[in-house]
Amino acid sequence: MNDNLLLDYLSELGQGRWAQFRQALDYLSSEEDELYRSVKARHLSSLGHAEFSFEGDMRWSVCEPTIAWLKRPDQLKGVLCGRRSPKLLKNLAEWCERLDCEMTIQTQEKGPDVVSVTAPSTTVGEQLASRLNLNSQVDAAQRLLEVLPDVSQYLTLCPEESAPRGYKTERYSEALLRWLEVEDDSAPGFYRYTHFHRDYRLKLNGTTLKTPVYIGIFIWLHQHNRVAFDYNPAAETLTVPASSILPPLFARAATLCSGALPQFVQFQHIYSQIPPEVAGHLLHKLHQEGRH
Repeated sequence: MNDNLLLDYLSELGQGRWAQFRQALDYLSSEEDELYRSVKARHLSSLGHAEFSFEGDMRWSVCEPTIAWLKRPDQLKGVLCGRRSPKLLKNLAEWCERLDCEMTIQTQEKGPDVVSVTAPSTTVGEQLASRLNLNSQVDAAQRLLEVLPDVSQYLTLCPEESAPRGYKTERYSEALLRWLEVEDDSAPGFYRYTHFHRDYRLKLNGTTLKTPVYIGIFIWLHQHNRVAFDYNPAAETLTVPASSILPPLFARAATLCSGALPQFVQFQHIYSQIPPEVAGHLLHKLHQEGRH
């Protein structure tokens, strides 16, 4: 699939309903594409290009063009997020040359090209964004994580709801970090029910909560003091088991550091270029401190 063309098309529309997004994916995909529409939406959201609402009439909108900056010891590095056009990229390249900044474009397999900018200082970076009328956020990943609540606080938004019956039932194994089919769901645990769609329930402290998969897993791991993440400060990589999907805004914070989607290696997602301070905030709020 041509993800650059997809982002150009969505940028032109600006916003729309899920049906338009689905039609665009169907038109651009080939028989070789393994297309999961929700996965493509999650990728675009993680990269900071678009927002998706899966409630009500299910709408989407493309974010305003923004440079998300990350401070480094001797420079300021940023990634271009949101609405994109050939004219914008051309103007960005021209102004980078004028202001002694460096612009690079790197392809990635499952998303639009990563457009990165390196500036000699915060002042120059802000000037570059201003000249192009772009939004600009210094320390974007760090600031996002600072305002996000601890993952346990999301439980207050999860309603009590009995588990469905007659579905294939699986329980998440905190030891193996994967789903195991079970015949009985009476014991405490995080359960997945599959029929025409998937439904999730967290059974904890005598209550049954309807919980998103990316919340229930981390709550259940925390109950067992299970640390599943691995952060390597020397390489600045964060390794996450494939089954432990990061909550959307946490995924965006991790992705904004490099502007690229994580690599998938041996059933693990590996996020790159994550400074220790960003990793520390993310691990703390997901109760995954310990292995680094």
